Amino acid sequence: MTTEKDTRKTIALMDTNFVGQPGTSPFVAPQLVQWKRDAADQARDVVVMTDRHLRQPARAARKIGWLLESPAIKPRIYDRDDDRYARFESVWTFKKTMLDRGDKFKFLPFGSTHLRPEEIDAMRDVGKIGCAKPEPHTCKSKLVSMIASTKDETSGHKLRCAVADELRGRVDLFGKGRERRIKMKGEKLYAATWRKGIQVVDINTIVKGIRPEALTPPGVTSSNNNV
Repeated sequence: MTTEKDTRKTIALMDTNFVGQPGTSPFVAPQLVQWKRDAADQARDVVVMTDRHLRQPARAARKIGWLLESPAIKPRIYDRDDDRYARFESVWTFKKTMLDRGDKFKFLPFGSTHLRPEEIDAMRDVGKIGCAKPEPHTCKSKLVSMIASTKDETSGHKLRCAVADELRGRVDLFGKGRERRIKMKGEKLYAATWRKGIQVVDINTIVKGIRPEALTPPGVTSSNNNV
């Protein structure tokens, strides 16, 4: 039995945003990149540095900044201090005000999925996943359901909560802090009884007309927005 060779590009990463995950998604590994965290500060070729690590020392010849968290949660990483970004070859961000500062700032929309691979595969065969004996509090009784926790840190969270409040009693509402709690989104999103679902996302995660090179780390030529 032969093992398929891993052809992903390995890039050093200094990060604490998605520790313990293969990438920004907990269950789905990037297709073109393999992040290397060990001794990333000693990397000599290229290193990618996220949010709180933007000012950390690094020996790499090519340094890439990556702004991940929302400015509503970490406003300081979006300040006007140009010295913060001077040492970077490029800075990846979804924030328009940052992109307007010059060519150094590259558009990379942040988004991830909390669905497992088998749940994603079920999109092609709805009903494949489905719990034979669902818990009573997770049973669906209506044609339309919505997954929305009560988290309200950002404007996007607040919009989602407002939509959920407006639809209360008219759709099945699932999520942390709700009467119908679920552990993972896939538990209901691709259940056998699934028909229609609502998800409210931040406008910055909606991608239209993105240049492939803006979605991939340096040296990677194919497009892939799962990083």
